[in-house]
Amino acid sequence: MNKYYKILGLPNQSDKKLVKRAYRRLAMKYHPDKNDDRKANEKFILINEAYAKIMDESAHQNSWNTYQNKKAKAKEEELKKRMQWAKKYAQYKKDQEERIAEITYNKIQHSALGWIYPLISWVCIGFAFLLFLDFMVMNTKDLDVDFDRSYVDMATEKDVLLFKDRESEEYIGEFAVHIDDVKRLEFSKKVKYKCQLTPIFNELVTLTFYHQDENIKIFNHYSVYRAAYIFLFFLLTPVITLISKGPNFLHVFCVYFVSGFASLTLLSFVISVIAS
Repeated sequence: MNKYYKILGLPNQSDKKLVKRAYRRLAMKYHPDKNDDRKANEKFILINEAYAKIMDESAHQNSWNTYQNKKAKAKEEELKKRMQWAKKYAQYKKDQEERIAEITYNKIQHSALGWIYPLISWVCIGFAFLLFLDFMVMNTKDLDVDFDRSYVDMATEKDVLLFKDRESEEYIGEFAVHIDDVKRLEFSKKVKYKCQLTPIFNELVTLTFYHQDENIKIFNHYSVYRAAYIFLFFLLTPVITLISKGPNFLHVFCVYFVSGFASLTLLSFVISVIAS
């Protein structure tokens, strides 16, 4: 019996007024018409069951005559009716939600979205695969460079280095160094620098050089691959869209939101690669 008081959020053996007050408050909160959460229906059924059980138990404790016995039976019947109604209503809401999802799914399939979202999904997944190969699998390309000059980026508070290709003497892009790595740099002309570029997107990711018999490697904080794992995560989310395909709310949600967000992530990734 204690569990039923716990469901209503009441101390054990609370009086009827508190029970009725708690029941009304929770019933209003979790009523299927006012709460769209899928778990609200189950909670609503438990609240009705707890209320009926507590009231029924209270009646039994004080029923030592025929009148009270009849009243207890009436409460039991009331409990059964409440439970039947709650279950039927919950099933009705579930059927209604499934029907809405089916209608929405059919609309998607018969509109431009029917071919746009699979295209977006596969393009995002394809770019995620290329990013994975480029950053984590394939070997980088070494480029011999000479240090030209540096400046401080006040917005990011990073030291920005400019290097020239040793052969063509062209600038290869900006290389941002974390303040903790500045101390490790050695700008002597005797030091030979190498920059590492990724093979697919030609992204400048690291700088290596030997100093005092130590091979020093520094990461480029301007590189888009600083957020490589974040890009990978969001570019792979359309997998859920493809797997969940069917008349269900998960798929509908993914079509309208996940695919859209993944396409924005892809656009951001492409712009960042081009800008760098």
